[in-house]
Amino acid sequence: MRLNPDRNWKKTLSWCIGLFVFGLMFGWVLFPALLKKGIKSQTALKPNSRIRGMWTNIPFPLDFRIYLFNVTNPDDVMQGRKPKVQEVGPYFFQEKKYKINMMDHEEDDTVSFNAVDAFFFDPSKSGGLTGNEIIMFPHVFLIAMAVSVARDKAPMLPMVKEAINAMFHEPKSIFFPVRVMDILFDGVGIDCSSDTFAATAVCTALETEPSIDKYNDTTFLFSLFGSKNATPTKTFTVYRGIKNIHDLGRVVKYDGEEEMDLYDDENCNQYKGTEGTIFPPFMTKDQGVWAYTPDICRSMPATYERPSSYAGIKTSRFSLSFGDHKKDESLHCYCRDPPDGCPPYGVVDFSLCLNGAPILGSMPHFFDTDPAVQQKVIGLSPDPDKHKIFLEFELFSGSPLAAAKRMQFNLQIMPIPEIEFMSRLDEYLHPMFWVEESVYLNKTFTNQVKYGLMLVQKINWLIRWTCVLIGIFGGGTAGYMLNKANNTPTTAVTPVESADEKNGKLATNSLNMPPVENPLGGLKNYHKNLTVSTIDNQVERY
Repeated sequence: MRLNPDRNWKKTLSWCIGLFVFGLMFGWVLFPALLKKGIKSQTALKPNSRIRGMWTNIPFPLDFRIYLFNVTNPDDVMQGRKPKVQEVGPYFFQEKKYKINMMDHEEDDTVSFNAVDAFFFDPSKSGGLTGNEIIMFPHVFLIAMAVSVARDKAPMLPMVKEAINAMFHEPKSIFFPVRVMDILFDGVGIDCSSDTFAATAVCTALETEPSIDKYNDTTFLFSLFGSKNATPTKTFTVYRGIKNIHDLGRVVKYDGEEEMDLYDDENCNQYKGTEGTIFPPFMTKDQGVWAYTPDICRSMPATYERPSSYAGIKTSRFSLSFGDHKKDESLHCYCRDPPDGCPPYGVVDFSLCLNGAPILGSMPHFFDTDPAVQQKVIGLSPDPDKHKIFLEFELFSGSPLAAAKRMQFNLQIMPIPEIEFMSRLDEYLHPMFWVEESVYLNKTFTNQVKYGLMLVQKINWLIRWTCVLIGIFGGGTAGYMLNKANNTPTTAVTPVESADEKNGKLATNSLNMPPVENPLGGLKNYHKNLTVSTIDNQVERY
């Protein structure tokens, strides 16, 4: 049996077209749809789901480092000269994040909770520091009280001066020696035993100050982190992402309010982004990564910087800049008196969030900040590798794989003629301390992305391109060969007759008989079976 080459090439072409179509449909349509459906199912905050459990109680501690600035020339500063600072740290803490009082709201696909951050000091990672070190540090509460009143309520300065003298025993400097762990967590005493009107008025106001803890009837304690440690936040309400995965983690309310009532502009009062511990999948680099932080009463965006990688996984690197509040009109609502009252480039004013306290944020060591700000302080060394805020983000799954959130807190210092020991101060931003909250996921967690999502995507990539390329090249080859076969000219070939056929023809021609059609087998079989009797019969018929 002979094979028909045209038919074989047609089959090959059909198979190749089928592979090509399958590669397109499976690789670019069906598989992405199935993968997205799987990711939606795995990342939404469904009750009792695995991701819900990890989000509620993050299964690993974050690294939390605190660096403080020791002032080495406090007397010179009191005379108006530049401060010289010495960085002390890091003081390393393990930060445990978890959520309590969870409550689901099926009607609008949200969940409410209180977030808790608990800090645990780890001296083994603190470079020999114990927290008992004594440093020269600005008296934050004293300075905040004096500067905020001088800036916003100058007629009250005489009363503030009286309160300072009574509560701090007629101080001569804005700096004081303090044990590190006291200023960080344990607390620095504020004496409220005076019965003067001014001191009593100030101490009464301390009853409602969130950063102040009451020790006894006559003593309050001030610390930078003590009131925050293991203390639940007000109530967050965020989307669960079950109905719309793109809303996953987005803040809907905080403390029962759908927006803040702090700034003059509606845009600044909005909650943008998530609460910072979960992000939706399928994000694009142009969207940026937003998170709302109640400690600073702001939503901050990290913007796309460049493609990157982490643990063998392709990521997108995002970074954060505080921008220029003076020039950017969209940021004017964060200023007390825009534009002249806006801070310099790279500085953020937190005073509206902190009851008027003159505390401003920046990158550590004034990195990415107006050079004039840095030049006012001696001893700083800004370094992008150490002081920049960054986030390594896998956009498709919404997974932050590595991140470092860094912030320096500064006090506004200014001369106050009404308070004698502060009258000769220069006006500048004094760096107090900076913190770094970081996470670098280990193999246990990166492998879930690498050998789960990434491996599946690589297999799909291999299948779809194999099918498409075979379809293109195989189909092209089959089409060429089929076209070639169809356009090749054919040559008529005379069949070769057998000896019997030749003999039959000779016998017929010798009798001058025309060929007679045989209804049973055709001319060929007729001549082949010809006999004398059949010839006689045929003659009689004619």
